[in-house]
Amino acid sequence: MLQAMREFWRLAKPYWTRSDERWQSLALLGTTLALIVGMVKLYVLLNDWNRAFYDTLEKLDAPALFPLILRFSWLVAALILAAVLKFYLMQLLQIRWRRWMTEAYVSRWLENKAYYVAALRGRAGDNPDQRIAEDIRFFTSESLSLLASLVDELLTLISFTAILLELAGPLFLAAAVAYAVFGTGISHWLGRKLVPLDVTQQRREADFRYSLVRLRENAESVALSDGENRERTVLRERFQAVYTNFLEIAGRQKGLIFYSNLHANIGNMIPIFMAAPRFFAKGIQFGVLMQIRGAFGMVEGSLSIFIKSYQSVAHWRSVVIRLREFSDGLDELGPPPARTPDQALTLSNLSLSLPGGQRLLRDLDLSVRQGERLLISGRSGCGKSTLLRAIAGIWPYREGDISGPERVMFLPQRPYLPEGTLRAAVTYPLATTDFTEAAVDDVLAASGLENFVARLDESADWSRVMSPGEQQRVAFARAFLHRPTWLFLDEATSAVDEPTQAELYGELLRRLESASIISVAHRSSLAIYHERTLELPAAARL
Repeated sequence: MLQAMREFWRLAKPYWTRSDERWQSLALLGTTLALIVGMVKLYVLLNDWNRAFYDTLEKLDAPALFPLILRFSWLVAALILAAVLKFYLMQLLQIRWRRWMTEAYVSRWLENKAYYVAALRGRAGDNPDQRIAEDIRFFTSESLSLLASLVDELLTLISFTAILLELAGPLFLAAAVAYAVFGTGISHWLGRKLVPLDVTQQRREADFRYSLVRLRENAESVALSDGENRERTVLRERFQAVYTNFLEIAGRQKGLIFYSNLHANIGNMIPIFMAAPRFFAKGIQFGVLMQIRGAFGMVEGSLSIFIKSYQSVAHWRSVVIRLREFSDGLDELGPPPARTPDQALTLSNLSLSLPGGQRLLRDLDLSVRQGERLLISGRSGCGKSTLLRAIAGIWPYREGDISGPERVMFLPQRPYLPEGTLRAAVTYPLATTDFTEAAVDDVLAASGLENFVARLDESADWSRVMSPGEQQRVAFARAFLHRPTWLFLDEATSAVDEPTQAELYGELLRRLESASIISVAHRSSLAIYHERTLELPAAARL
């Protein structure tokens, strides 16, 4: 548990010690804890009311009953008001904390292209989307809930220990402590494997969701391949893993819930059995007997917080483990390989490898001047696209030096079209307000997409609406619009015919006359649009 608390504080510390909103959140937390103190005081007053109420019933004192009912009404009203306010403040604090952590982790995930490098290296844990969306949500909400419960139970323990000692003596207190300790030990023995099981369950649930999303994203390819049976098999296997682990968790929880209920019901009767001899001997009144029972239950319940919260603590612990692994994975990635700023592109003794260690390129030297146009060709698998990734600074498996310009643009073979309007897809990654409507209309028409000009402000999943060739035309429209000084094209015309390719490159040379253009392609017909060609040898893989 000490290890869990250290890991928790490592994750929570940045928000509570360094964030801009820490003081407002500390004020909210302080107010919430003050409400908990007030609620414990109200529970003490209710305990006193129980004695007066049952004594009144025992004495058949009808005139004293109405004032007790009035007193009970305002005590309950105050408790309800405090509980509602505490709930609201806890929700407000939780969403503020979650918002800050989400922004922080999203920034770390996007910084230095960690989302891409992590996928290559297999770091930062599985299913990062779940870490950011689900684990942070549960981490913030359950951490606050457990803290509030701990403070509540501690104050309750202190308050009702004094009452129990006064009414019943140290023997009852010792019985409450012994019963709680015994119950905690049994609960831990029954539920000790819930933490690793919960970690496994969350991973398998995420894997199942990922398979469903992947099927949706590749629906056309699956449909054309008649791959439904294969996909059904994969989904069945993924869910079977979910099902099997869930049954094991349910089995553990079944025993834990059975014991928790048994423990609670027996605990309710222990003080009655212990105090019954004094009651029958007329040493205490019925109201005192009920007050002893209530105080014993509150003390034993406070000491048994581990039993009551075991499942929540187990889930919380598993979330802390996953977030810690995610955070450590991001830290281990480090910054991408450095690229020295320069007006020209220079590669010195550059060697590239695949993640498994296979060599793609060895000791490549290359220099491209500002305004020069270069075609990179070679057989499939020789490292052409990987070379562009290294130049972009996103390929971590490299040796040697790269210096080059900072204002560059890349057109991949499969351009990314974000969901939303077509105008937003054309202006990506900048905002639509950064360009005039006329400019966007012009570049779309120049890319041969005149039919889509009327649909620029239509929202859709354009990666499904448009054919691969049309998507590549959108990428050229982006280049026309952004007018980069250095443009890298990776098989950017592979989905269009050669006449269309000629139109796109012709328009590119006209609009970006002074830009440096470096293309990767298999088609030899592209050579006429470049000043020189670099042929990468197939034997480069060693």
